[in-house]
Amino acid sequence: MKKSIFLCIIIAASSCTSHYYMPTAQNVPLFTEEKQLQVSYGMDEYMTNSQIAYSVTNHIAFQANSAYEDPGKFTKSAYVFYELGLGYFNNFDNKLFVTTGTKSPKRKVHLVYEVFTGYGFGTLNRGNDEGNPSADISRVYFQPAFGLKTTWFEIAFSSRFSRVNYDLHGNGIYNINEMELNVFDGSETHYFFEPCLTIKMGFKHVKIHYQILKAKQLTNYFVYNPITENQAISIVATLPLHTLF
Repeated sequence: MKKSIFLCIIIAASSCTSHYYMPTAQNVPLFTEEKQLQVSYGMDEYMTNSQIAYSVTNHIAFQANSAYEDPGKFTKSAYVFYELGLGYFNNFDNKLFVTTGTKSPKRKVHLVYEVFTGYGFGTLNRGNDEGNPSADISRVYFQPAFGLKTTWFEIAFSSRFSRVNYDLHGNGIYNINEMELNVFDGSETHYFFEPCLTIKMGFKHVKIHYQILKAKQLTNYFVYNPITENQAISIVATLPLHTLF
């Protein structure tokens, strides 16, 4: 039987309340040219995130993301999710420059528009105890973004639109309350809107990456305790491979 849910279910350690929605970290590379590779690794408030992106041409790029929740870190739940996406970007920087001083060289400011779309899949396990449910999760997403990029600083605004489904394992009696059962027993597809602010600061090729994400459910087929905000921090490395090969 087909069920619907967003990317993860977590239980807040302080209140043992199940949450059925969380905005996970977004991959916003802001590429400006071909053969750029960006790799990041870090954490948000609930999960460990790994992301990679590569610009195949001056306008085409792909990305791959993963998220992992360590059992026992916040709850006894285990969550693993993988995602692949293909995107288009354009660099509008032909006549935009800033001058940092009379003795400093002019530094180009890149204005970048990008849009990625992709598919994700994973598993959710509420625990090994008998009666705890587990599920396969799938997601289709569309993520446009617009940003400003210099050598030392980047800022971007993005919005991710997601369509999420899951398939519950088994058809037995589960050790969950009625509210949770209504979530697991849902048969509708769910849609979410997630605006996001991304800031990267640091050196030319290595930066600290910070995000703050909001979340809005666009459908109301199930009741859940929403997490409407998330924050993520990671280390980002951007490598210009065209200068190496």
